[in-house]
Amino acid sequence: MTMKNLKFEKLKTKSGTPLFILSLPHINTIASGVLIKAGTRDEIWPKEAGLAHALEHMSFQATKKFKNSQEVSSYLEEIGGYLNAFTSQEGIFFHNIVPKEYFERAIISLRELANNTLIHKDKITIA
Repeated sequence: MTMKNLKFEKLKTKSGTPLFILSLPHINTIASGVLIKAGTRDEIWPKEAGLAHALEHMSFQATKKFKNSQEVSSYLEEIGGYLNAFTSQEGIFFHNIVPKEYFERAIISLRELANNTLIHKDKITIA
């Protein structure tokens, strides 16, 4: 299978955030992700250098639903899923892969990371 054969469906959430979904029926899996349009090109240099990437990492520390980083990751890992993110010039992309029957968990996980991140003061260090 080549990348040309993959068909991503692009939807918009209620907040306008792009949601990308890729069904992989041959392995009974769904991949999904959300793009937060705030990347490195939006940073004011040098005082904000690295802020988007730092926010990406801080998002995995806790959310309203998941009280710590263990809960954030185990929510999908316990059902054989995968969760990750990357930062680019254009934004932060949170993405996951789950067995098809757990697609609702994939969406809940993305919603939490995109909309309900909690950043505790004791987790912030200034170099």
